[in-house]
Parts: sequence; C-alpha cells; structure tokens
Amino acid sequence: MNPSFHRTQIATNAPATLKISYDALDAKTKAEYGPEYLTSVQKLTSDHTDACWDPKHVVNALIKATTAVTPRTQYIVGADAIFYLLPLMNLPTPLVEQLMVKSLLKELVPAREKAALVLQEKGKEGKKTK
Repeated sequence: MNPSFHRTQIATNAPATLKISYDALDAKTKAEYGPEYLTSVQKLTSDHTDACWDPKHVVNALIKATTAVTPRTQYIVGADAIFYLLPLMNLPTPLVEQLMVKSLLKELVPAREKAALVLQEKGKEGKKTK
C-alpha cells in the first residue's frame, strides 16, 4: 500500500508529536537542530495535513487488495500519490533523494548545518575580495 497523505492521527497529530519529541531531546541535540528546525518541520507537516484525503480510500484499497483473486504487488492511493509518488517510484533511489532534498526538504536545515553554511559562504566571499 502506497498511500499519499490521509487524515489519520499520524498526519493530524504530527506537529504536536514533533514538539513532544523535540522537548524530550537533550540540550546538545536541541542546540544542533535549533527551534527554527522544529518550526520548519511542524509547518511542513501541517501544510500537508490541511490537504489530507479521507482515510476511507486506504481502507477501500486494503479491502480490494486482500480480497482480490490476483492482487497487485502495489496499490497507490490518492490522486496526489498518482501524480507524485508513481513517477518517483520509477526513478533510482539516489535521484529521488536528491529531488526531495532540493525541493521538499530544502528549508529543513539544522542550526549546526546552517552555521557551517554561513561560515562557508563567508569564506567564499573573503576569497573573492582578495
């Protein structure tokens, strides 16, 4: 079963669950990620939650899969999954990961990584002015 985002507790509780998980982290790990990272991840999950499908579609697909005489090896559930997931499933995994990082996850950068990127950019600017 390959469903897209459906209105289940996993999707609707994601922002609150992320906050609970973040609050349970040790101080060092919290500092590495920073509160902006938590906010970005919560926004990403809540943006997707707003557009979730009715979970009955997944249930119907499960019934179809378990009662079919010759079930398919995969069931894609949700119109968005057909347009986004299906094409991605036919690409090599490393390429899919690169696409995800460059599009969906580009704003999700931990504080430690952002600091390293800033230092890297300052180093490049310093070399240009010399």
